[in-house]
Amino acid sequence: DYAITDTFDIEVGLRYSEDNKDFSIFVPTPASELGPYWAYGFSTAEYIDGSESWDDVTTRFLAKWRPVDDRMFFASYTEGFKSGGFGSFNLDNNSAGDPAIGNTELTNADGFPPNIFDPETVDSYEIGYKDTWWDGSANVDLTMFYYEYEDLQVVVADGGASTVKNVGKVESWGVEGAITTQLNEYFNLYLTAGYLDSEANELQDICGLENPNGCEGSSLFWAPEWSGAAVVNALFPLRNGAITSSFELFWEDERGGGWEGLSETTIDSYAEMALRVGYESNNNWFVEAYVENLTDEFTWDGQNNNGGILPSHFFGPKRPRTFGMRL
Repeated sequence: DYAITDTFDIEVGLRYSEDNKDFSIFVPTPASELGPYWAYGFSTAEYIDGSESWDDVTTRFLAKWRPVDDRMFFASYTEGFKSGGFGSFNLDNNSAGDPAIGNTELTNADGFPPNIFDPETVDSYEIGYKDTWWDGSANVDLTMFYYEYEDLQVVVADGGASTVKNVGKVESWGVEGAITTQLNEYFNLYLTAGYLDSEANELQDICGLENPNGCEGSSLFWAPEWSGAAVVNALFPLRNGAITSSFELFWEDERGGGWEGLSETTIDSYAEMALRVGYESNNNWFVEAYVENLTDEFTWDGQNNNGGILPSHFFGPKRPRTFGMRL
């Protein structure tokens, strides 16, 4: 990095990445009369082997301006690289284009290599602002960003099994902000909120609709458009320690639906609250009682649209209201 002036400096970064991966998959033929039709849809007589390597050079540029000591404006451009790899639940098609599904006792000589997917890359642009307000009692962060993804790595259903593919191009932008402030001698408050807008295109190879162009313009369905959180912390000093407490609220907008935007796999917006009360000793021990998911809200971690023998479904049910203690 280089200081152009006392208040303005720039940073330039360069990274070389190289990944070499060896992979083997062995799927024994089950004894069931149904054959190998659950989860994989094929079987192998031996380990099917694969080796690949990927490398990339990525750059980063960052400019920072501090007009005063406790205020900073910044702008950055960063290239991201996620290595390619091997999918664990499928084999790629051979040169004739025949799928592995329905085949049994496959060997390396049969021409079904492991499922290989390419690297994913992203160009990231950010501008931001960090400051201290109210005579140092509050810290503020605000960031705007724009991302361009190429060859996004996604898991898709493939005749009962799942395979990893690279899809076309995703553009997204958003804003994130946070403030932490000391309300008084005993209480502090943390607030944060975020907005994300995204659009994915060139999804024809993985679109599950009758019209393969019907998924064009889809959003990153696993990320909510709006999200936010609020946390109030309290600390009451005692002679040999302190009484501590916190109330937490987390909220996010609806998400899910897959690339196809199915209403039956849309996860509704939800809010979750938690309450904690404890005692911290000056002798390095603490005890805390808590209630998480205070209002017993229900939601899911995620969803799959799938296809073939696996219907659309949700997964990861939310843990219900939970009481506990920590020592």
